[in-house]
Amino acid sequence: FLVSPKKKEFDPTVESLGMIAEDGGNGSLEDFKGITLTNAKVMDKLYQKAAPGSDLNLSKDEIALFKKCKSHDEIENTLRQILLDRFRAYKTNGLEGIKPYARSKKEFSPGGELKGQIQAGKILPKYSPVFNKYAADYPHHKPEGAEESFFWVNSLIDDKPTIALVHRVGMPQDGGCEIFILRGNI
Repeated sequence: FLVSPKKKEFDPTVESLGMIAEDGGNGSLEDFKGITLTNAKVMDKLYQKAAPGSDLNLSKDEIALFKKCKSHDEIENTLRQILLDRFRAYKTNGLEGIKPYARSKKEFSPGGELKGQIQAGKILPKYSPVFNKYAADYPHHKPEGAEESFFWVNSLIDDKPTIALVHRVGMPQDGGCEIFILRGNI
């Protein structure tokens, strides 16, 4: 699927995607080399002028990094480094590793929001409590037989590249397979 031109038939917004840490390790900048920001002038301005509450999902530290960028290449390289840092923080610390996004009045915790949604859910705890516990407590309590993969997706939404980090977990279950997908956008 990753290299197939048919992926556009499944989701026409997908510009590109790539695997992260296929070897199960901590990933590298090489994993993100396929990320490019089209519509360079618009995107450069968007990232260089990012501020709390802007259209980007960035932490205060990430905003400061983009403000230092002077060229399109610097912006793309900074973006790749931020995505690698986010992946590593999530892989090490789970939902608690996701930095809060800067908003105009207060910070927003996407990890806290996701954990709250997992905890509030009724179906997953009822039908797959083991899987539910892993989703809430990742990276702890990995169920036997669970397989995971990580990838990034660069989609074109409203003529702007939107990058998501995706965590996919598949786990054998009586009568089928459970799949958990966590996705975060920039």
